[in-house]
Amino acid sequence: MLVVHGDDVAGVVFDNQNRLDKLISDHQSELLKTVGFCVQAHAGQTRRNSKVPYAVHPIQVARLLLREPGQTSLWLLQAALLHDVVEDTDVTLEDLREIFPYEVVDLVDSLTDRSDAHEHRLACIRAMSKDQNADAIKIKMADRLANVTDTTNEYSEVYRNKPDVVASTQLLLEAAESNGLDHTRLYKDLRAIYPKPSIKEVEDVKEVPKLSVGESADPV
Repeated sequence: MLVVHGDDVAGVVFDNQNRLDKLISDHQSELLKTVGFCVQAHAGQTRRNSKVPYAVHPIQVARLLLREPGQTSLWLLQAALLHDVVEDTDVTLEDLREIFPYEVVDLVDSLTDRSDAHEHRLACIRAMSKDQNADAIKIKMADRLANVTDTTNEYSEVYRNKPDVVASTQLLLEAAESNGLDHTRLYKDLRAIYPKPSIKEVEDVKEVPKLSVGESADPV
């Protein structure tokens, strides 16, 4: 079980922003605890082809969500900060349930990829849409936006243009549209990078090259 020292490792994460949102000021201790857990869980991990600590990524995902007007969900931010801990570390859902509300853990569960296979990732996005899991779709959009706009990692451009990433992002944006999220800044920013495809483009991406064994679709 991880020992959380949120104030030791994360005290400056939100204070360094130019403004303290009411949500942050009202729930600062919970957020710092979650950031601390995230940082400790991902300790020693870096982004692919980079020396940047991996925890910078989930923190950026949470910041992207904070830009959304009317964002008032503490659970959403906590799940964003924790969205990769089960997938990429030794932390289990049971570990999370001992510390965080079930709403947070359920969101993390829905965002955890159990396989790198492209078809599995598409199935997860379809499940989010079918279940009308708007919070999971928001976090997934923020996650994808953070990955494709990461200026600290030159791999980001390669990742952004991979056929399987293009296909899954288009499906994610369709899920956002189906769930009434096409007004969000996250959707608009992603759609600016991935315009709606033409009919010919849709046909071209129907068969996306499969990943080789051991290859990950997302930056690590």
